[in-house]
Amino acid sequence: MEVFGIDIKKQVKTEKTMAELELALNLAFSLSQKYEEGLEFVPRYGANFTGIENTGNTCYIASVVQVLFSLPEFIGKYYEGYKKHVADCVNFSPDCFMCQMCKIAYGLSSGAYSQPKKHKKILYKGQSEEEKNKDYFYQDGIKPQMFKAYFGKGNPDYSTSQQQDASLYFTYLLDKIQRQEKILGGTDSTRAFRFEIEAKLKCLTCGGVKYRKQDYSSLKLFLNLPEGCDPEKTVIKITESLDDYIKGDTVEIDCGKCGKKSIFSKAHSFLNFPKVLLLIMQREVMKGMMLEKLPVKFDVPIDDLDIIKYKTPAHAPDEVQLEGNDSNDTR
Repeated sequence: MEVFGIDIKKQVKTEKTMAELELALNLAFSLSQKYEEGLEFVPRYGANFTGIENTGNTCYIASVVQVLFSLPEFIGKYYEGYKKHVADCVNFSPDCFMCQMCKIAYGLSSGAYSQPKKHKKILYKGQSEEEKNKDYFYQDGIKPQMFKAYFGKGNPDYSTSQQQDASLYFTYLLDKIQRQEKILGGTDSTRAFRFEIEAKLKCLTCGGVKYRKQDYSSLKLFLNLPEGCDPEKTVIKITESLDDYIKGDTVEIDCGKCGKKSIFSKAHSFLNFPKVLLLIMQREVMKGMMLEKLPVKFDVPIDDLDIIKYKTPAHAPDEVQLEGNDSNDTR
């Protein structure tokens, strides 16, 4: 190395990157014991209780995959079809869609990788006697590296080890799965999330209306925080955010009848409902030049959610409909 002017003896290791630190932590200590707000979480083992190891900023993948393969549509198709596909498949596994889907379904649902194992004791300064004598258990879990590589191939975001947004990855993955299932034929597993929203735009000057439809697999809702509230002590009701979205707001667009830009009221409604409604709460806000996530809590009244009230009402026969009703732009 002296040819290049580098003296190995004088080289100093730089600080670890965040990816290196996170990976080292995950490999050194299993996450079978977690603490949050002073509460201890008891680990679970067996079928349908398998964890996914974070192999370097891949928690966004784990979040999405755990949701998908907890649903009957995905379990029934890929877990129950695992043995038959593995026995019959002649494709190269890393490049086979069915192999990757069946393998991860089996890994998460079978319980084969979720058996309690005793962890080697970790001793550190200041540790109490109780902590020194306590047995810690973990499970192997699964490392979906091949799954990640298959679906991230050719994509500059998902083929690296950088952290990504789970909701964007969800939409990306659903589109990939839908395309492959269409090629292979059979049922569309992603239909469990699909629904249509209709936006009604009404000109506040002439009263003319426009109707616009768009397909969705998830719905992003914004937080309507009370002025001056403390986000850490604030609880947001999901139904209130959904109500705000349905009621809509006002937009300024061209009106064909008025012949100029006009203010339109804009409201939304569901043309149909999905089996699984995925709501994404927009908690990020800009503070100066930094993006900050608000530490608010959410109230999700599953039993009291009257979803039918959000269904599209019948169009009034005396409405004056403006041009552009077939547009898919609901922004």
